[in-house]
Amino acid sequence: MPQTTIIILLLLTAILVVQGILLLRPNIRMWKRGRVASFQQKKQLIDDTLHRLQCPVVWKSEDDAQVAEFTFQEGHFRLYVSEDAEAVRLSYLFFLCVSIDKLNLVRELCNRCNMNTRAEHLLYTVDNTEHGTNVHIIAGIYLHEKTAERVMTEALRNIFAWRNSFVQKYHELNAERGKFADLDVEQGKAELDRQFSLLREQEILRRPLQKGHRETLESGMTLPELAERLFGIADFQPQELKVVTDTVKVFTDKGIINTFRIYSALTDGINLSAFVRAHATLEVCFCEAKKSDRPHFMQLFLETAGNSTHTLYYRATATLMPLSPAANLPLGSYETQERSCGCLMAVDLDATTERKNLEFRFMWQDAKDKQQRGEEHLLSDEQRLILHIIDPTIAYCLYFGKQLFLRQRYYEALSYLEYAFESMQETSAKMSNEQMETLCEVAYLSGFCHTELHRFKEAYYYLFIAFGFNHITYTEAYVNCLVNMGDFRAERLIDTLLTQTQGNRHNSETENEGYVQKFISFLQRRKTTLLIRRKKYNEAEELLKRMLNEPDNSDFALHELATIQRLRKN
Repeated sequence: MPQTTIIILLLLTAILVVQGILLLRPNIRMWKRGRVASFQQKKQLIDDTLHRLQCPVVWKSEDDAQVAEFTFQEGHFRLYVSEDAEAVRLSYLFFLCVSIDKLNLVRELCNRCNMNTRAEHLLYTVDNTEHGTNVHIIAGIYLHEKTAERVMTEALRNIFAWRNSFVQKYHELNAERGKFADLDVEQGKAELDRQFSLLREQEILRRPLQKGHRETLESGMTLPELAERLFGIADFQPQELKVVTDTVKVFTDKGIINTFRIYSALTDGINLSAFVRAHATLEVCFCEAKKSDRPHFMQLFLETAGNSTHTLYYRATATLMPLSPAANLPLGSYETQERSCGCLMAVDLDATTERKNLEFRFMWQDAKDKQQRGEEHLLSDEQRLILHIIDPTIAYCLYFGKQLFLRQRYYEALSYLEYAFESMQETSAKMSNEQMETLCEVAYLSGFCHTELHRFKEAYYYLFIAFGFNHITYTEAYVNCLVNMGDFRAERLIDTLLTQTQGNRHNSETENEGYVQKFISFLQRRKTTLLIRRKKYNEAEELLKRMLNEPDNSDFALHELATIQRLRKN
């Protein structure tokens, strides 16, 4: 081989070796920094780190791990070190010990904190012996020779910060405990927040119409009933029904179609007490008796929505296809427009009436007993509503009406709530303050249900009554109703409320400040909606720009500013 060739090969080899070293150097460095140290090396590193932090260490054996116990700034900590894990677990145990009746409050706070922590995790344990609830903080950390002291110090400080935040918030919420009707503080607050969330849904009002209905296996919802409830068609005359599942079945017999139980499309026809498929589609051709020459087409999509011990749930989405324009049916009329509605259905599997009677009698007597013992803070939301009601029929309707309302079963809830409201009105002159507050709440619940069903005139009747009681949730529901029905008084009312709320804000209690600010933000959003609807884009734009710096309104403001730009272009 020529000498020149050999020299060239040696140079190429040298270049490749150098490149390889350069490429591997970062990986080598990372391996050196991140390699799992031996058990003894970990212990030694922890000993050295805690010694520099002036923390004496006591080592104990625990199963397959070694535990380092030490005290830092009067806090007692434990470090769990195992041989097969690179990370060590730092724990701060029993930093708060409270009685068992505070369990729900502790659970709520743990959940709230864990949504915001990074490496730390807050948890609680129940001590059945002492009948108490204990709260702890744990964190996983990685210790390396060069960074161990910094990492350890930062972890300890973060744990102290979360401890202080948890304890402070615990005492704040515990002081407010009596404001929530339910023993479960998390649930009680969630119900209040839920109502605000539902109000936000009404604020947007972009969902299809939602109604609810309860069925039994013997009296399930039929197609004529559905057409009347959802679309106001009272003279349903069937022509054809097509049931599409894994197979396709076509029915033309009017008697079969009229008595067809809608839920049965989700069953196998044999075992009626359970759904065997998740979806089904019904295609219906029918006429109205007075307009037999113009057939209608309705498509019904069914979807299972869970089940309980006694009840099967499913959701039905119905679409009524538009009719073609004709001489007696001009374009733009109601019947030439597509209409879609959503229904939440429930099929009871047992003797519901007796079960509900037993449930009501127990809960009503339990509410009275708790009142006599001075334990009103232990009442459920439904029990609180019926507490001051004497008439058992009214109390029964309120109890189940409120249950259905909280489950968003608005159509069904109305049958209970409106009966209770009408019955209570007859004795309004003799009512106590507590009973009058209950009547007001029933008016709010009834009005809210009607708003969800797009029955704004009926909703207005009830919500105007509730509005007079100066409650934020009642007021928001009333404003939503006026705005969504296009009432000319809405803007004037919003301006008045904004002026009053902002003027009286300095007198509000600190604990209510958050809700007051949310109320102001709500009013601003509703006013913006009205301005855009009336094509007052400049005024809306000016208000939206001010809202950009408000946490509750910033996302809304960005979206609506883009909407205004789009509307101007069009």
